[in-house]
Amino acid sequence: MKALMNALNEGLIDKSTLLIKRYKHLGIPPEALIFLLKVTNLKETKYTINKLSKETSFTKKELDSLLALLVKAKIVKIKFITKEEIEIDLSKLWEMLLETLVSKDEISKTKEQQIENIKDILKHNWLED
Repeated sequence: MKALMNALNEGLIDKSTLLIKRYKHLGIPPEALIFLLKVTNLKETKYTINKLSKETSFTKKELDSLLALLVKAKIVKIKFITKEEIEIDLSKLWEMLLETLVSKDEISKTKEQQIENIKDILKHNWLED
């Protein structure tokens, strides 16, 4: 998992692509996906709601709802820097998305192993007859 996180941080895994392909596995609604994609592509991590609204094309009310939803789902963390400025931490989002990849690979390996076990059993049964 650490190797995947390093690859993500070094840009070897494209964050936008990972988000688009795996967001449904976290139950992220499409409008939150759009917001996260826009925030991912911004250079800053600290924003005022006004600036965030301009950068993402969401109204302040929509942003409040989206941020509340994402925080409640423990997908993002919000830190208040000042009364007006917030910092958005997406590290938990990336961790959760990478976990969906690891889980998928582990499931595939388990299924492959089950198939091999069944083949071995069938092979032995045919040989005994």
